[in-house]
Amino acid sequence: MIDTFEVGTFKGVQQIHHYIFQDVFDCARKIRTVNLSKGNFRFAPVGFLESNLEVIEKMPGSDFDSIIEKYVEMNVAHPFREGNGRIQ
Repeated sequence: MIDTFEVGTFKGVQQIHHYIFQDVFDCARKIRTVNLSKGNFRFAPVGFLESNLEVIEKMPGSDFDSIIEKYVEMNVAHPFREGNGRIQ
């Protein structure tokens, strides 16, 4: 099953999130619908989340630096209500 995940895509991130958390969270794989923050840091606002994910999806991931940029942007997006850090 894991070998069918779409590596480097948001769909792949959703697949991983669902695989790990399907028995833990009702919201596994679902894009969050509330704004989130941790300490003084606010993650991407819900109103911009889908468009941010589309931009991240189009980012190249062909070398180390571009993979790191994509990773950082996905962390800022924080697309799920729970489990974002644990799937990275």
